[in-house]
Amino acid sequence: MNKFTTRISSIFSFSSSAFMVMILLMAFLTRNYQDVPNVKLDVQEVTVSNKGNYDYYDSTSRDAEFARIKFNLSADMSHLFNWNTKQLFCYLLAEYENSEGKTETDNKVIIWDRIIVSPKRAKLSMKKHFNKYSFRDYNPSFKGAKKAKLTFVVERVPVVGFFINKSEHSVDFEYPPKQ
Repeated sequence: MNKFTTRISSIFSFSSSAFMVMILLMAFLTRNYQDVPNVKLDVQEVTVSNKGNYDYYDSTSRDAEFARIKFNLSADMSHLFNWNTKQLFCYLLAEYENSEGKTETDNKVIIWDRIIVSPKRAKLSMKKHFNKYSFRDYNPSFKGAKKAKLTFVVERVPVVGFFINKSEHSVDFEYPPKQ
């Protein structure tokens, strides 16, 4: 214990252990998640057509039906930021069941997203907004689609700790016939 390197090693191991305990304590203390109280989401219009973004590498996309959703969204998430919040990842998730043949599949598609890095930009107010990403089924058509739901989800990305996601608000909608 009289060597200089032994003392440096013991000081380093003690300080790194104390640092790790402090980080774990911070991660657990900021784990609580607050709800976004006033989320307003409504679907105005859903259209299904054969016009959409064709995938060059997928030959089935030429004959596929694409859905386009017009929605309104307003939410204030500025209170979710604290000293341990790096960013918020918000997205709209379209969930639907499709019964094609004898099997029934549950599908989840992200149609819009946004990364919010400061509380100044944490207020969303979008009117008559369309989906950002193309929305199509693996089957060529949405003919067997039923029980569709649009959900607003917020994921809090901390500086230190665990990811926390929570679905805030859901709205049901139906697919119209192809136009």
